[in-house]
Amino acid sequence: MFMFIQKKIDYISFLILLLPAAIVAGPLISDLIVTILALFVLASNYKKVIEYFDNYIILKIILIFYLLNSINSLFAEHIYVSAKSAFLYIRFPLFVIASVILLKRYPKLIVYLYYSILITISVVSIDAIFQFFNGKNILGFVADSRNRVSGLFLDEFILGSYLARLTPIVISIYFFVKKDFNLKSLIAVIIISFLAIIISGERTSLLMMFIYFTMFIIYILKESIMNKVYLIISLFLIVILTSISSDNLRERYFNLSLLELNDTINSKQLAAKDDDFKDQRLKHIDVSIKMFKEKPFYGHGNKMFASVCFDKYFINDGRCSTHPHMILMQILVENGLIGLLVYSILSLVLLIKFVIAVKSNNDKVSSILLLILINFCPILPSGGLYNNQISIFMFFPLIVYFLFEINNKKIF
Repeated sequence: MFMFIQKKIDYISFLILLLPAAIVAGPLISDLIVTILALFVLASNYKKVIEYFDNYIILKIILIFYLLNSINSLFAEHIYVSAKSAFLYIRFPLFVIASVILLKRYPKLIVYLYYSILITISVVSIDAIFQFFNGKNILGFVADSRNRVSGLFLDEFILGSYLARLTPIVISIYFFVKKDFNLKSLIAVIIISFLAIIISGERTSLLMMFIYFTMFIIYILKESIMNKVYLIISLFLIVILTSISSDNLRERYFNLSLLELNDTINSKQLAAKDDDFKDQRLKHIDVSIKMFKEKPFYGHGNKMFASVCFDKYFINDGRCSTHPHMILMQILVENGLIGLLVYSILSLVLLIKFVIAVKSNNDKVSSILLLILINFCPILPSGGLYNNQISIFMFFPLIVYFLFEINNKKIF
């Protein structure tokens, strides 16, 4: 009986290694892996789950956020949609705890996870570069966009987001077990991944990756000040030179950005009333503020932005969408000031932990916390906060963080 249970645990542990490739395959498979791991830890070790929530402040805050949202969803305009999103969200912190337990039980798994991410990133990046130069990827798929590359993600333009969120995880794991990894291969993968992010045409992903590398160079990399300056300048030049090397990239990064900036300025200066905004982001912000004023303290409930917007504020100008494309606005609309307070406390705790890790020269912890802070940044353009894939991107680095911190003396 024990051997049978042990074999099942062994099989389940390998699901963690499949996750990087599963995300590429689509949201169904990746969310299935998350759900299986969450159910596994509940069924096999629920006492350990309680212990994790009890001992780690980050998980406590996430649990509070979850409970508030679950209760609030019962008063939403569309209870089923909101409650389903809110109540099932617990699978993500449970997925983190399950993964940490398995990685602790089988220490060699962290090495396999490193290579799993490294290989997947390499394949995804090379395929994207191939599509950029040949017009179609290795599967023969042509991206349905003139100035964006999707690669193995086919008709979903999340290539840059995928690489920007997974590449830093590999860097952090490298600091954890340096002796098992080849630094040259890591640097090579980082370079092709960064190039793939640039050619993806995803401006937010490029900004996230640029912020990560810049902050990494300034606060984590052990080099002289002049070398750090040279590296940051080189990083900037790589982005600029690669962007202007292609008409499509130049149009995406420069022409379109300048056009949007001009529209934003004109919208602010010329709008006689709120509905006159031209810029798409301002329309989302504008309608979000209106919805927030309706229920300022607790919000409308998870995943209610689209329902409330189409029911009450719909104008055929693109202001209504599945989400407002900014975490800050989504929390204000769906979770109100109470939700924003809890989210702000979580961000503050993460920031304090990052500062402490940097001051103590803890490279592995500071590098993964840097990624987590960028992922949780409320003001960057983003996907829906409760979207399955976005949630996996946000919670995946927490696995690595807790694995690093698990044997350290807790700060809080």
